[in-house]
Amino acid sequence: MKIFYQLFLTVVLSIASPLLADTENTLSSQPATLDQISTFLAGIPQGGSFTEYEQTQEWQDFSKDFENRWQSIQEKRLLPMKAWRDQYLGPITLPLFYPMGGPDVLNALLFFPQSTEYIIVGLERVGKKIDFDMMFSPEKRRAYFENIQNGTSSLFQRSFFITKDMSKDFFDCGVLPTLLALLKHSQAEIQTITFVKITAENDLVECPDHQAQGVQIVFRQKGHDKPQMLSYFRQNLNDHNIDQFTPFLKKKGPLATMFKSASYTPHQVGFAKLVEFVLENTTLLLQDDTGLPYRVLQHHQWQLKYFGMYEEPYGESFVAYKQPDLARYFIEQKAMIKELPFRIGYGYGKVPSNFLIAMPPIKGVELPKAADPKLSS
Repeated sequence: MKIFYQLFLTVVLSIASPLLADTENTLSSQPATLDQISTFLAGIPQGGSFTEYEQTQEWQDFSKDFENRWQSIQEKRLLPMKAWRDQYLGPITLPLFYPMGGPDVLNALLFFPQSTEYIIVGLERVGKKIDFDMMFSPEKRRAYFENIQNGTSSLFQRSFFITKDMSKDFFDCGVLPTLLALLKHSQAEIQTITFVKITAENDLVECPDHQAQGVQIVFRQKGHDKPQMLSYFRQNLNDHNIDQFTPFLKKKGPLATMFKSASYTPHQVGFAKLVEFVLENTTLLLQDDTGLPYRVLQHHQWQLKYFGMYEEPYGESFVAYKQPDLARYFIEQKAMIKELPFRIGYGYGKVPSNFLIAMPPIKGVELPKAADPKLSS
C-alpha cells in the first residue's frame, strides 16, 4: 500500500507540476508586444494577457490618476494649442530639434505632429530595456508607476519639468517609461525601441542599454500613414560638450527647433556654440523667452512673429535674464502682437506667456511681408 501511495503521488505531481507552472507563467508563455507593454505603462486598459495586472489596486489607482490629469489639460491647454498651431504653424515636416526638452514628447508632438523625427535632448538618464518580465515583480511595476506619475506631475500642472526635481524623478527608471506613456496617450503605436550611442565617426549605432547615450522609438500616430521616430539623447549642450553631438545632429538638417522652459541656457555665456548651431541649422524656430535672446535674433535679421505678452522672467532664479529690449518691443508693437490663447512656460498661471515663431532671412532676397502669411503681421 505504501509503495502504491508513493507511485500515485508521483504520478499526480508529474501531472500537476506542469499545470502549476503554466498557471504561474501564463504571461511569460504569451510574450507581449512593445506597444502592449507601453499601453500598460500608460495606464490604458487593454485586457488580454494584462487582465490580471490591470485588476490590481496599484494599477487601477495609477490608471485613474493619469487619465484624470490627462483630461484636465485637454480643454484649457491642449485644444487651444492645437487650434493655434493649425492657424499659425501649419504642417511642418522638418525634423524637430528640442534642446533642454527632457522627456517632453507631449509638446513636441502637439506643435509638430508631422515631423519625420523628434530629436529631444536632456540631462536625464535614458533608462533600461523594458520587457514583459517586469510584470512579475510588484516592486518593478510600482517603480515604473511612480516614475511616470512623478515625472509628468509638473508637466501636466505647469506645462514644464522642474529642473531640480528631474534628476530625482528619473533616477531609477530613466525617461523611457515616461516617453512611452506620453506617446500612448497621444494615440501612437509603439513599433520598435532601440538603444543607441554616437561613435567617434559621428555615426549612430545600436548598443546595450547600459552603454546607451540615447534611445530611438519608432512609432506611428493614429491617422498617419508613415511611422515617425523619437530620438532622446542624454547630452550636455554647453560649449565644452556640444561638439560631441553637433556633427551627428547637423546631418539631420535643416531643422525646426523648439525652446520651452529652457532655463535661459541660450542666454548664458557657456552656451554660445548652441546658439550658433541653431542660427546656422534652423529653418523654423518656435520658442518662449527662454530661447535665443531677442537681441541675437534682431542682429541676425530673423523674421519674428511674437504672440502673447512679455514682462520679465518669472522668479528670482532668472532675474538676470530680463530683456529690456524685448519688453520695449512688446510695448511699441502692442497693436501688432497677437493674443496667445493658452498659458505655457515658467510662471504658468501667474504671469503672461509669450511665444515666438521665427525664420532666418532669405539671403540676397528682401522678402515682402505678404509673401509669408504665417509670419506677416
